[in-house]
Amino acid sequence: MSRRRPPDQIDRLLDAAEAVFLAQGPAKAQMSDIARQAGVAAGTLYHYFDSKDSLFGWVLTRAAGAATPVPTVLPLAAPVSVVEDLLARLADLLGLPRLAIAAASDLAGPVEDELRQLLEEFYDEIVLTGRLVTLLEHAVDGRPEVADAWVRCLIGLLELWERYLSRRASEGHLRPLLDQAMAASFVIETCTYFARIRARDPWTQGSDPEVVRATTLDMVLHALLA
Repeated sequence: MSRRRPPDQIDRLLDAAEAVFLAQGPAKAQMSDIARQAGVAAGTLYHYFDSKDSLFGWVLTRAAGAATPVPTVLPLAAPVSVVEDLLARLADLLGLPRLAIAAASDLAGPVEDELRQLLEEFYDEIVLTGRLVTLLEHAVDGRPEVADAWVRCLIGLLELWERYLSRRASEGHLRPLLDQAMAASFVIETCTYFARIRARDPWTQGSDPEVVRATTLDMVLHALLA
């Protein structure tokens, strides 16, 4: 039987589910774990969501910026093709249009200004999509088709940075690169660690995000300039 419940309870359950999914991954997480985290009876979850897949789908949708679903009819079913749709959207976001244009164009101004702007755009995109990316990384477990799509997205990002760095280095605007792919990985992994991964480490709690951002970008920038 369909049930009606207040919408604030949906947020509480999604908060609990997100914490459990991030800690255990969706494959290992149990509805009982989520209920315990939320402080409700296990059966209560099924009044709101018809399955663990439904819960994970709505957690992903909310992490992508969608509003909490208004429960006109409960339990809520899983959003259709949510993981695949979000991977496609993420691939578009990580296409970094300014970086793509720069990788295919001659330098129009000081390379330090151009590279700083590109690094800022990239770092801020990582921060913006951080929760969603972390959840999607868990979603690839046991789903080869999703893992393949995720790998293609990451390869596209690596190749984009590699094209840009190789072009500017060949023009003499950046330092010579011993390995273009390694240089691109350095940019991606350094920004990803400080923008997203480091923030989850308990020993870094209390760090000023703006200081971390400024320091990271300054060091990456000067590692690449000629």
